[in-house]
Amino acid sequence: MNLVCNHSEARSFGSLDVIPVSKKFHPPFTLKKFEVRLKRGRRNTKGENEVVVLQLKSAVHGYRKELDFLRFIRVVSIWKKTFGTPLVLSGRSLVYVAADSLILQAESTNQINIPAYIRYLGSTVGIEDLTLKDYIFLHDVMVKAIQCKGSNISVSVLPGTTFSQIFIDKQFSLCTDISSEQIQYSQALEPFNQCRNYIVLVKICFKRYLTLLETNVCRNNSLDYIAPDWSRVVLNPVVDGTDYINATWLPGYTGEKEFILSQHPSPTTVSQFWEMILQTGSKLIVCLSVIPQQFWPVPQTPLVFQGLSIWLESEGSMGGYRSHQVSMERAGKTTTVELVLCPNWPHQSVPVSNCVHLVDCVNKKIPTGPVVVVDSYGATEAGIFSVLSSLVRQMDTEATVDVFYWFKAINLSRPGIWISPDNIVFVYRVLSELCSIHRN
Repeated sequence: MNLVCNHSEARSFGSLDVIPVSKKFHPPFTLKKFEVRLKRGRRNTKGENEVVVLQLKSAVHGYRKELDFLRFIRVVSIWKKTFGTPLVLSGRSLVYVAADSLILQAESTNQINIPAYIRYLGSTVGIEDLTLKDYIFLHDVMVKAIQCKGSNISVSVLPGTTFSQIFIDKQFSLCTDISSEQIQYSQALEPFNQCRNYIVLVKICFKRYLTLLETNVCRNNSLDYIAPDWSRVVLNPVVDGTDYINATWLPGYTGEKEFILSQHPSPTTVSQFWEMILQTGSKLIVCLSVIPQQFWPVPQTPLVFQGLSIWLESEGSMGGYRSHQVSMERAGKTTTVELVLCPNWPHQSVPVSNCVHLVDCVNKKIPTGPVVVVDSYGATEAGIFSVLSSLVRQMDTEATVDVFYWFKAINLSRPGIWISPDNIVFVYRVLSELCSIHRN
């Protein structure tokens, strides 16, 4: 989300006026721009000066703290090159300086020595404020930096880059690695929320099995893809006695909750789906699934669930894709959401870069609320869409792409979403073709 700041928020510091210009939100940080000017009547040969402030945010539940810190360092590095001026640090400045320097050392010499650098840092600036907790965090950051070395790639070299199978397999392994202690499924695995009609014997947490009775109410199309507790969408008020729906919040380029990844609504979950749309304030639904079950209303036949009326307002297209304008009304309040249909995306895209057309269409009109992306199980296709949406915008604004970061971040929110290294290969192919097109 981007905000244009009001000049009335300007503040004065002695002979200087500091005027906020803009504020942009990203999952690990906030980017603010200011203009610094001398007060009127004072001579200023340099005119006004632009200042950029990058503020690191706390990682969500701590699951991505090392990953987010690395992304923050890389973004700051881009701005350092842009301005070519000294960097002013505050907060955990020693940890930042140490991590930034050690990353550069690892990239140039292919080796690091954390204790030696800390001793050197202590001899030059003093490290009294560096705690044992900071040192452990620095070590963990460097482990992550070494693991994902080479994943942040400039768009200028991406088209000519060849990725070995060893590199792809390693990235896939690291992106999908997650400890069972980090992710809990207490609500998804409640018997009341289990699936009826789709499967009888399902695999749970990869090692435990549960026989499900056909009398159980359907909440999950497949237990291979379910919503963990910390990132699931919580219905409030509850629907049909539960706050659970198999839908997950996903980070995007400009927000921690930019996307909602959802399975295709079944006849027994369609009421929860539309309640989620209303409660989260979503204005855009992208449906990629090939399941023939229609979950939106047909002309002149509204859907009604617990006082919520849903009807088809109009039919049209968005960028060549079939779309519907759907209105919802409850207690006299009406809201409209756009539903875009693109079944079997991205499998029919030839060349593969054509699949970015849908991503571009959605990126151009990302609303204030989250974009709900639907596929059959709330799985790989929807995940690839959200990854490409973020990477295309990163490519345009930072001139780099970090496939590892987005694959890892989304897998933490929706474990098991990536099924093979081919998922990473596909995204690299799309981005490489896209860079070639832009360069030509």
